[in-house]
Amino acid sequence: MPEAPLRLQLYRRLAGLTTVETVDEMRQELADRFGPVPEMVDNLLYVVEVKVLAINAGVEAIGQEEGQLLIKCTRLETSDRAALQDRLSAQGVPARIARRGIWLEVRPDDVWRRDLVKVLEALG
Repeated sequence: MPEAPLRLQLYRRLAGLTTVETVDEMRQELADRFGPVPEMVDNLLYVVEVKVLAINAGVEAIGQEEGQLLIKCTRLETSDRAALQDRLSAQGVPARIARRGIWLEVRPDDVWRRDLVKVLEALG
């Protein structure tokens, strides 16, 4: 997308997305207007989706520590962590739930990206 004003307009729209459905709609719109979505754009859309899911789930931060993702969420203190662990295990997500966060194994081939979305959806 060589035109800077159009690119900035699309970035602003991306920043204002508040649901997973609107992220999917934006992905489809970009594909319809410009053809196949490049990997860099798809990665940006993924980040926006994770942001939306994290906000909806009450997640304070997502980071990497000791080779794993750490999803910080203090509302876990008052949640049924065992039920959440069972739900994630049933979905094949290798996560360890602590009092204030969830440790997620970073698996190869970007499987961890799907795992992260599943964890955030389960929290939301």
